[in-house]
Amino acid sequence: DKFLVGSDMLWCTKFTKEDRTFFLDFIDDKNRKFAFATSVGYRWDDSEIEIIKAYLSDFCQIAVRETDIAEQVRNIIGKEVRTVCDPTMLVEPSIWKNYTKRNKEKYYLVYMDDGNQSGVCAAMELARNNDIKVKQVEFSVVGRKRNGYEVIECYSISEFLSAIEYAKMLFTASYHGMLFAIYFHVPFVYYNKDSSRLEGIALRFGLAGRNGEKYKV
Repeated sequence: DKFLVGSDMLWCTKFTKEDRTFFLDFIDDKNRKFAFATSVGYRWDDSEIEIIKAYLSDFCQIAVRETDIAEQVRNIIGKEVRTVCDPTMLVEPSIWKNYTKRNKEKYYLVYMDDGNQSGVCAAMELARNNDIKVKQVEFSVVGRKRNGYEVIECYSISEFLSAIEYAKMLFTASYHGMLFAIYFHVPFVYYNKDSSRLEGIALRFGLAGRNGEKYKV
């Protein structure tokens, strides 16, 4: 009866290689098109606006995850666009603990660093003062030491959630990395890599002091 599109980066044309499927281009009836918590990640370029406007104007209702993107979409189509929470917020945080496996190691975790490797640098500096390991989630050179820290892989839900829950501190430029640190009450420092997504969460929850440019480890 209705088609719903939503989730992480589905309207990020850089990631989808401009695949229009996620704009529901195969549906003619706009009364059947809905978007919930759809993420863009990066603001669209001016060259994309007119093309995207044609698709978004056909939606019956649109709700996105980031406040700045809601404003951009609102300006593009001239209709109300709601800002809603990330879908991972729709369950109690305790639910996610069902998927974690206890880890007794002591380590700081870096997950999705910024372009300057700010997270790795901060984690390494803190580790030297506290005699603790540093691990970074990457998807290449897995298991090898790299400049004093260990590269690990997290391909399953359990591996990803466990790595965050049992970290002594998380250094991240990842939206969901930051969210799961909040759910698990893990101290964290965040970095705004190429958008304001993390800053939006921080401002909403009063955590702007955890910004890597402000927070002193």
